[in-house]
Amino acid sequence: MNLRQTLCALLFVLVVGSVFAQVTTGTPPFGSFGGGPFDVINLGNLNVHFSVPVVHKAGRGLPFNFDLSFDNSIWTPTGGAWVPDATWGWRMQTDASSGYAVMTSRTIQCTVDGVVEYGTSYTYKAYVDASGTSHPFIGLSVGDICGWLDTATATAKDGSGYVMSVGLGAVNYVTTRDGTKFTPPVNVPTGNGTVTDRNGNFITTNGTTITDTLGTQALSWSVAGSPPTYTYNVKNPSGSTSQIKVFYGTHSVKTNFGCSGISEYK
Repeated sequence: MNLRQTLCALLFVLVVGSVFAQVTTGTPPFGSFGGGPFDVINLGNLNVHFSVPVVHKAGRGLPFNFDLSFDNSIWTPTGGAWVPDATWGWRMQTDASSGYAVMTSRTIQCTVDGVVEYGTSYTYKAYVDASGTSHPFIGLSVGDICGWLDTATATAKDGSGYVMSVGLGAVNYVTTRDGTKFTPPVNVPTGNGTVTDRNGNFITTNGTTITDTLGTQALSWSVAGSPPTYTYNVKNPSGSTSQIKVFYGTHSVKTNFGCSGISEYK
């Protein structure tokens, strides 16, 4: 086996282990890391992770922290072609507060009294936390027909202690070892999300606004243009609003991973 075949075989193993990213992003538990002080490098897969703080403020029990985090492992072989992450490695909206769940669905059928009925099954593969670390789940599936359970609960397989309870197309909650509870969106970095501590203090994300545990608007954002510009509005100590902007630009990109049967990105 030559070097290219070896690299492609290794890549295949990584993809099988994680269908939502080429390699595991963030800082998974029990990993070996280097780099610093600004970035963290996963020595097992060479993913580079860093965070840019936007707002850190005290709250009632639960502080509000919002960071723009980035991982450079953005490529996934999908449908025979290399496809980049939709936000090119950045977590900048609801996912930067409550994370998001990774879910797939498919049509199922069964026969009841001689009549074929169709429904949908939902399989939850991972919870990606606010830092971009993916926590895999195995066998966490529900369905709306054929005697399937319509709710299920499982523990993450990476030793992180995350427990996820799911329903038909939505996550009921994700809990941590310290009792913090998340209700994240599914498959998208936007949408509604909630973070609640074990004393009932909560932070909510509704559309493009995040409200902290004190009931005040901690952050809002808007997206405009193509390529998009993200504008974050933050209350400063003087009571006025400061803006932080993130600009995307157009750049020519072409991959050359050289794996047989997978088209390069152009």
